[in-house]
Amino acid sequence: NMKKYIATALLLLSLAISGNAKSYFFLTSQAPKCSIVEVPSATFVHVSYSVPDLHDIKEPAAGRKKQTILTISQTNTVGEQHGHRSRRSKTPTSTNVLEKISGKILYKTELDGTVQVCIRAQGASAEHPVRVSLFVATGHDAVHYKHEEMEKHLSKLQIALMKLTDDMDGVLREADMAKTREVEFHNQSASMHAASQWWPILQMVVLLATGFTQASAMIHFFKSKRLV
Repeated sequence: NMKKYIATALLLLSLAISGNAKSYFFLTSQAPKCSIVEVPSATFVHVSYSVPDLHDIKEPAAGRKKQTILTISQTNTVGEQHGHRSRRSKTPTSTNVLEKISGKILYKTELDGTVQVCIRAQGASAEHPVRVSLFVATGHDAVHYKHEEMEKHLSKLQIALMKLTDDMDGVLREADMAKTREVEFHNQSASMHAASQWWPILQMVVLLATGFTQASAMIHFFKSKRLV
């Protein structure tokens, strides 16, 4: 029984350690690897990164340090079909040259759509892979509410109400984004349905025109040869 208790305790300890451990992937080329998340407008996106091999990335020949770059941009903006296409080019792109092994980068969206987080290491290769861990979260983090509590001298109840208000605002923005996407999908479906209605008519017109042309050509041929 003692051995079973020890084995169970070791198993639980290993699960706890693995649960807190970061998940890493490898950069084996200079091509970027990206992660995407769909968020509404006016939403804070927190990107936590960890690159343990950051200071080991060097050019083998000259020994010069290579840069590791993390970019955050917004793509596939929701609502482009409703007058927002001209605003798409104004969405900012955050480009960060990483100097620390780990850290957090904050990005705020201006439009509804997909946020793309990409990272690339200039010195990464199959012979010298680079370990990277990325974690993307949305909304305000605990540091924000701690700062608000200390600066404005808020109580625990007021902080809880602030968190609840922010969560409700986020839910409403997500609902608005889903509604806009549903309108776009409905318009696209209606357009496809209208096109499918006219396509058979167009085919019939082309078929009648082709038949009439061929019949006229045959009649002209027979008349020119005096066969009729």
